[in-house]
Amino acid sequence: MDSLYLGLKFLHYLSMALWIAAALQLTGKLRALSNDPGPDNPAFKSGPGGAGIFGHLGAAGILATGVGLIVWSGGMGAVPWPIHLALTLALGLWGLLAFADRGLASVHGAIASGDANPDALKGRLGSLRMMTVGFHMGWTAILVLMVWRNVIA
Repeated sequence: MDSLYLGLKFLHYLSMALWIAAALQLTGKLRALSNDPGPDNPAFKSGPGGAGIFGHLGAAGILATGVGLIVWSGGMGAVPWPIHLALTLALGLWGLLAFADRGLASVHGAIASGDANPDALKGRLGSLRMMTVGFHMGWTAILVLMVWRNVIA
């Protein structure tokens, strides 16, 4: 194998780890705030960031290296259909994670203003947590598509 191909693969895996770590951080912060959506919660005191820049860098890295690997393999016509589906899912999951991260920032702002209804905040945080569950389920589907792409295609 060519060293450029292996370098792209390494960066692809590194970006994947970064993206998953950012998503897990967002999930943990949402869970901690769901238990006590108040200004005394340590999750609130750590700031509004959930996935933040690391999530976006990981997603961009995955998509850039993934497209690079597709081009290296001969283009979209040369790769099996699970790669096409995984690329589409990754684009959608990037948007979902960004939406959940912005939702966390709005909840953080509502807590900071002091005029937020705790029950409404718990409902909003529950919805955001369900988005992260959807993200993790989608990510599991991508993993299955990547690992068994030659078996299921």
